[in-house]
Amino acid sequence: MSKVFKTLYFPLFILFLTVSAGIYLRPLLPVDETRYISVAWEMFSKHSFLVPLLNGEPYHHKPPLLFWLIDFIWYIFGVSQNTVRFIPSFFAAATLAVIYLFAKNLWEEDEKSSYISPLVLSSMAFFTFFSSMLTFDIMLTFWVTLLSYFIFLAAKRESFKYWIFAGIAIGGGALTKGPVILVHTLPVILLISLWKKDIDKKRWFLGFLSAFFIGLFIALLWAIPAAIEGGEEYRKAIFWGQSANRVVSSFAHRHPFWWYLPFLFVLFLPWFLFDKVLESLKSVKFFYKKNEGVRFLIVWLIGAVFLFSLISGKQIQYLLPEIPAAALLFSRFISLKFSEISNNSSKYISALYIFIGVVLSLGVGYLAFIENRYSLRIAPLLIMSLFIIFIGIALKKIKYPSANFHLKAIALSVSIFIISLHAGMIDVWKIQSLKQTAQKIKELQNRGKEIAVVGKYHGEYHFLGRLTKPLIVIKKDKKAYLKFVKEHPQAVVVYRVKKNKNLKIKPFFRYPFRNGWIIFMKPHDLFKV
Repeated sequence: MSKVFKTLYFPLFILFLTVSAGIYLRPLLPVDETRYISVAWEMFSKHSFLVPLLNGEPYHHKPPLLFWLIDFIWYIFGVSQNTVRFIPSFFAAATLAVIYLFAKNLWEEDEKSSYISPLVLSSMAFFTFFSSMLTFDIMLTFWVTLLSYFIFLAAKRESFKYWIFAGIAIGGGALTKGPVILVHTLPVILLISLWKKDIDKKRWFLGFLSAFFIGLFIALLWAIPAAIEGGEEYRKAIFWGQSANRVVSSFAHRHPFWWYLPFLFVLFLPWFLFDKVLESLKSVKFFYKKNEGVRFLIVWLIGAVFLFSLISGKQIQYLLPEIPAAALLFSRFISLKFSEISNNSSKYISALYIFIGVVLSLGVGYLAFIENRYSLRIAPLLIMSLFIIFIGIALKKIKYPSANFHLKAIALSVSIFIISLHAGMIDVWKIQSLKQTAQKIKELQNRGKEIAVVGKYHGEYHFLGRLTKPLIVIKKDKKAYLKFVKEHPQAVVVYRVKKNKNLKIKPFFRYPFRNGWIIFMKPHDLFKV
């Protein structure tokens, strides 16, 4: 136990330091974070624990595990946003523990890899940033990593018990984000011959089928009762429509096949630029031939990126579950060259910080002297930019007493970098917040007013305003406006406009949001905006 603690304490410190800064310096961001916490709020306030709700209607886009965890915490500690925002970080911490065990089994002869891998993952900037986001991606990353771990053990030790554990991981992933968990791990299942020699393929695929049906059974324990309670439309959506639409012709985030390629560099920062990793990448073909663990990780990583490139709907966070594979691979490369780590080994990472700081400084100058359309204070942004440059210089100039100290310094630099970004962007976060708008909606509803929003409503206001009544949603077309004005002449309309728009009306209230305003107006004013 002392050995595990010695390995994990610093990565956990890095993780929770960064996560805490994100949670306490940044508001819930629209539309994803505000939507998901609003779904949990409606389930909690309406006691609907089988069927997620959004604006009073069944919400079929995501399974309920995150919402259940939020509601469970609220039942114990009371309704608060900060307590539940730590949920993804606990899954991130669990992922650190899994890859520690993963590395021990991938390379039994290499003790250093298991020590390095949690440190590398805890300081992968993208992974750490999303650990403070109240979304499904870090939770799914945990389930994918756990599933991959048990798949590898099932091949290595040929024991059926690992397929049972794999099935539980599939069920957890399915309740988190649906069947997409299988897309992340299908390459290592189907391409078993690329990474494992002398395997009984019949037994292998029977094992996977067993795990699949265990996972399916777990998911159906919720899906069948929810489908009965949610009605026919909800039933069709959760059993087929949502997954099929996302895979075949996604209704959102559509991008070409190659879209992920430029982002892979960003996804694996900063360790992708560590010189020992770059040196080892030149010999990756040699490692692939010689080592089963390396082959497994490469098939997992490249196979998953390829499959997600085939799917029309793309967002960079969809590849978060592949970051542990990269962290394990980088850890192996660093371990093999551990004795060669020198004071100069982080030169490229140092240069990256300086480059980012210079670019941000130029951006601050642009805002200050050319176009400050967001009314931002320049001082926090400038201090942030200069501090990031300082991180880069310090990382280069520090004389490291040991290789371990060097690796910890890089990990800590990532945490300081993300904290400085959050602190420097304090005014940016203010204009992302919808709390004032939501509270005004609550006040008006308490006075008996009907509230309508124009366009799509993503639940942005329900939790922030603790709303218990649905909002009227108006389509953006003239016929819908006419119908609404006729049926709801005394309602209040919430409408978003750009800051430079010349308004021909006098709104009741207005609140800043991003590059514009959210205004409250009379129904007949719809024809004037």
